[in-house]
Amino acid sequence: MTKKNKLIVKSNHVVEASYTLTTLEQRLILSAIAQVPKGDEVSDDVLYRITAQDLVKLGGDKKASHKEFKDAVNRLYERSIVLRNGDESDSFRWIQEKIFNGSSISFIRFSKPILPFLSNLKTEFTKYLESDIVGMSSPYAIRVYELMMQYRNVGKREVTLEDLRWMFQLQNKYPVWADLNRWVLNQASKEINQHSPYNLIIEPKKTGRKVTSIVLKFHLKKGLKEQPEQDLDNQVSMSQKNSIIKSSLNKDDLSHRASKITGLIMSNGLADRFKRGSESTMDMLKRIKADITTDIVAEQWENKLEEFGVVI
Repeated sequence: MTKKNKLIVKSNHVVEASYTLTTLEQRLILSAIAQVPKGDEVSDDVLYRITAQDLVKLGGDKKASHKEFKDAVNRLYERSIVLRNGDESDSFRWIQEKIFNGSSISFIRFSKPILPFLSNLKTEFTKYLESDIVGMSSPYAIRVYELMMQYRNVGKREVTLEDLRWMFQLQNKYPVWADLNRWVLNQASKEINQHSPYNLIIEPKKTGRKVTSIVLKFHLKKGLKEQPEQDLDNQVSMSQKNSIIKSSLNKDDLSHRASKITGLIMSNGLADRFKRGSESTMDMLKRIKADITTDIVAEQWENKLEEFGVVI
């Protein structure tokens, strides 16, 4: 599976959650979600690498400055998502940590509460290909597309305006239907029809004389072959299998890198820099070795050492 066609998998709770993200912040989150191993349990210790180039591949502006990239990561760190279950709601951050390596590379760590909705999903989830949303510039287009893909096998879904406003956090914005339709729904429909594999028609539905809901009607564009749900499931399964194979192949390499990293910490007199509280040197070394379970984490530690002038 090419990088362009990475699979994005979210719990339906996240698809229907209440949050506000700019298009750039959406791309940051989606780029990280696409890296989450499908079908595997993921801890909040894992860092996900995001670059300005990754965002360009998702349709971002090639001329966007490194400052815009860093500003978006910084804003994302402050963003929250609200999940609703009946009368109860739960609010938490998307990410708990951000690390910059230069001006165009960042590592982010998802918050612990969000991970159950992004990894090891067995039921009630929505999935689509990363390439489906390339070119969309409206954050509403991406959200509407996810609402479509949640009902992918049906080709139709109805959403009340009350729910739509809650999900998109538009309670006090575009109070008049004409404005909501013009600035949110028409723009979303236009971009989905232009960039995604589907054609979408949005029909307003009235109660009396007032528009109270919308009906999303969509179908695959002419000439495109429907990708069966099973094929996407196979990609999840294959991704999990490849992850296991890769993990096995990299186990010895990661062990070697972890030993090298801890050795460089000691030989360069940096032990005190990485101790936590009253932690002993030996406990610190054990902790770091235990942390280095992926190439991303190993690279993070190597980058940290380089910042101290250590030659890797």
